Amino acid sequence: MKNNNYNLKKGILCIFIATIAFSTIEIVAKTIHGIDPLQMNFIRFFIGGIFLLPFALKELHKRKLKLTLNDFLFFALTGIIGVTISMCFFQTAVVFTKASIVAVIFSTNPIFTAPLAFLLLKEKLNVSKILSLAVSIIGVLLIFNPFSINPDLKGMLFALISAICFSLYTVISKKRIAKYGGLILSTFSFLIGVTVLLLFLLLIGKPIVSGISLTNILPLLYLGIFASGIGYLSYFTAMKYTSAITASTVFFIKPALASILSFFILGEHLSFIAIIGIGLIIVASVIMLAPKKVDQASI
Repeated sequence: MKNNNYNLKKGILCIFIATIAFSTIEIVAKTIHGIDPLQMNFIRFFIGGIFLLPFALKELHKRKLKLTLNDFLFFALTGIIGVTISMCFFQTAVVFTKASIVAVIFSTNPIFTAPLAFLLLKEKLNVSKILSLAVSIIGVLLIFNPFSINPDLKGMLFALISAICFSLYTVISKKRIAKYGGLILSTFSFLIGVTVLLLFLLLIGKPIVSGISLTNILPLLYLGIFASGIGYLSYFTAMKYTSAITASTVFFIKPALASILSFFILGEHLSFIAIIGIGLIIVASVIMLAPKKVDQASI
């Protein structure tokens, strides 16, 4: 019993650390100037991948896994979708709209995982999943505010594309998560994803390290080491000591916490209709994470 309580406490501590890490990504990124968003994404995940690598190698040894070409091709697929595509849209979204809006829209990614898992993995869709998806879509529409001309529309669309791509990354990862574990999968996906991104940056003539200065080096290190490296390590450790559902409460807390931090740190104000939209997304997350006691219907 003592052991279970100790593990639960460690799990809760890891959820707390992961929540802080993930809720501050958009805010810190917003404070960095002189760095192209694609370049920032490369730096962030390169540092994060290098930070996680020793832990991943230790986990490989523990699982007695020998990676093959097929494994690396799978990491390439998840890395391109999750890092090269999804996170580039995410980082670019921060440039065009408020950090709080990006945080909220991106946090809808667990909601989109359900229909994608239904289509690609043939997982059943129950009523609560469909309801949470519907409520979340209404919340996103309210944030987009289709009844007004919104100058942030481009950033919102990029954030939504990022969330959907991240959901696809999650669904594809489910196919082999039992084999690798989240830590190994994320580490090699990060490193291969940033390698592909590096080639793309070189191809289009984007900067790689130029622009890094004394004023932005600390925020960049924060994004790489804490927000990505320690954040993901804490998230997967939380899964180990609690459960995947409990650990995913990170994405339930993130919209509210990121919005509060954005208000106090960046001075971002949200419209009343956007606040209602955020509230609906939080409700949708609660529906998605709540224990399924009554709902047994599926399609």
